[in-house]
Amino acid sequence: MEIITVSSADLDNVVEIYQKVIKKMQQHAIFQWDDSYPSRALLQEDITKKQLYAGILHGDIVSLFVLNHESDPDYINGAWNYTEDNYCVLHRLCVRCEFQGHRIGIKTIQTIEHYLKNRGVESLRFDTFSQNFIALRLYTALNYTVVGSMQWPRGIFYLYEKLL
Repeated sequence: MEIITVSSADLDNVVEIYQKVIKKMQQHAIFQWDDSYPSRALLQEDITKKQLYAGILHGDIVSLFVLNHESDPDYINGAWNYTEDNYCVLHRLCVRCEFQGHRIGIKTIQTIEHYLKNRGVESLRFDTFSQNFIALRLYTALNYTVVGSMQWPRGIFYLYEKLL
């Protein structure tokens, strides 16, 4: 898998991918995202900041995600094991619907880990909705550690971390 930075020319395609993923998540009673999040404006901002990436396999976008150093203030609730400034935060990871069920989530995370480790990043952090059973299974399989939780209007979100 290759990781590329998404360009503004891809915005319509990116929005469509997220909308389809949101619809499929809701069909599985996972109400982590909706029509207002992630918004087109937020995705455009991610592109402008050059922090929205696509996982590419055989020329197709198979996954999308954001990597940066930004975290919600509630991340203070985490008992982070690797507290140095040398970490990245993963946001808005999704696997394109047509490629779900083919281990693309695992491949994407492993590629992200390799990408960051080669750039000297020590650890990866993120949060996920406590009722997103698909994501919970993925992160457990990849040996991420729950280091805390936070309460948002949609419910409890777990904080995860892993040393790269």
